Amino acid sequence: MSITFPSPPTQPENSSDIPEYLNDYHPSREDVLEARHFFLRFMPLKLVNAILEEARYMPCLVMHNRESHILHSSVDRNDASWHYLIMPPIPPLPKDEDGEDVPMNIREVIFWFKSRDQGWGGDYGLTGLYSGSWTWFEACIYRRLPGDVSEDLRADIERNNIMAPKKEDLQAARIERVTDHASGSDIWNVQRNVRASSTVKLHRVRWTTDEESNTEEFLTSMDIDYSTKSGAGAGKGFVSSLRAGRQIAIISRARFPRWVNHVIEAAVEVYFSV
Repeated sequence: MSITFPSPPTQPENSSDIPEYLNDYHPSREDVLEARHFFLRFMPLKLVNAILEEARYMPCLVMHNRESHILHSSVDRNDASWHYLIMPPIPPLPKDEDGEDVPMNIREVIFWFKSRDQGWGGDYGLTGLYSGSWTWFEACIYRRLPGDVSEDLRADIERNNIMAPKKEDLQAARIERVTDHASGSDIWNVQRNVRASSTVKLHRVRWTTDEESNTEEFLTSMDIDYSTKSGAGAGKGFVSSLRAGRQIAIISRARFPRWVNHVIEAAVEVYFSV
């Protein structure tokens, strides 16, 4: 039996690149179960699970878009949205010998963004790096609805690097955005760019099912849904809204005159526990 462990998902503090391990081998559910069975011959289950956890040896779905794009707010009435990245559908649950679903929970989602804004501007008197930043990234979750619809029509929406589809486009393709019941919103703010900076910066955002882990960092104002310390959104309700067949989409944004979102690359990782 040969077990290949992916590189540890860590980044040096001075790194400015999305890590190469995203393009490495990622184990399937069957690979993880086989590895666990192998180690159980020598160690107790608790220790085996700790080793697999430390090695990040778990099923993972990855999408990495390296195609750069410059989004000017002016392309859509100074409130522009660009469909930068969309992931393949989350795979269905595996079946056991009796045809029953085998539990495989989504445990976390990690976002990577390498980007900057136009390098100048912003309101006078702002403090911190992210307050008043009007270029950012959002995430949404697409769900296909039943109905007779052309696959070509859906394919026109479910692809990278297009203008973000309008509500009527989604309706025509029998696709809807999943709504978070707590907030009533179908969009999650993921990451703001550093305000008025011409320096490209790498941001990493990690969301888990433990939705209370980062709440102290976030403001409660109704019109600010991101941390002014890190520029990241809290992601409440996002991971728990993911299901088999649903797709994560990343949308780059630029709002107000002369704001520009320079996207170098972005990636998303979805990790499963078995």
